[in-house]
Amino acid sequence: MCPIADLGFWQEIIGIAFVVAIILILVAGRTDNDANRNRSFARYLGAILVVSLFLMIYSLFGALHAFLDLIVEKPKISASGGMGDFGDLLNQIPGLGGDQTSSGGSAYATPNALGLSNDHNLRYGLENLVIGLASGAVFFYHLIRAKAMFPARGSVSGASGAVVKVTVYGICFIAAITFIAAASRGVYDFFELLFPSTFANATNESIGRQRAVIDVISYAALTFTSVVVFFRAWYWLPRDNK
Repeated sequence: MCPIADLGFWQEIIGIAFVVAIILILVAGRTDNDANRNRSFARYLGAILVVSLFLMIYSLFGALHAFLDLIVEKPKISASGGMGDFGDLLNQIPGLGGDQTSSGGSAYATPNALGLSNDHNLRYGLENLVIGLASGAVFFYHLIRAKAMFPARGSVSGASGAVVKVTVYGICFIAAITFIAAASRGVYDFFELLFPSTFANATNESIGRQRAVIDVISYAALTFTSVVVFFRAWYWLPRDNK
């Protein structure tokens, strides 16, 4: 499969932004006054919200892409049958990893690189769906706790306010990068849909267009989701975090 991994260097940028955001959340507010003793809990909430939110988004995106791929004709069947080497930690984050193709050239121009079977799509889609739902349950449980302690647009000061602000900015930053990557990929896939032999290196234009259609739908969904996440997070910025 080819979710976020098809975005080329954006895969590494998203991964780096994700790690940096977690580190900044865990060290935020260390020099600020923690009179309410909420700093540690705020850090925990910030870290788990970022991890579960984007794990949910990328997993459900991977599941959507896999299930849509069921409608694409399969010219050949791949001999491999699994998610890949578990030694690569990054590739185990659903949506951020994927199967490596054997063809060269642009990371975008690979619609016919693998003829994965429907069984592979079902396995990959179900695994991502389960992880996405589990991550969603964790995210919304902690979101309820976060809203109760740190209301949107509320007045949060001291160390807790600093952690909340860093968490919000971290979510917005990752969402913005995801938007750029997904939107640009979606636009490119639109050209693949119109001219599969030119932009997708497709030897079979019918299959090339089918793959372009599911990519356009999948990346459009990811683009829309990143916009919603960005503005919902931005709305939560505290009025006072000094």
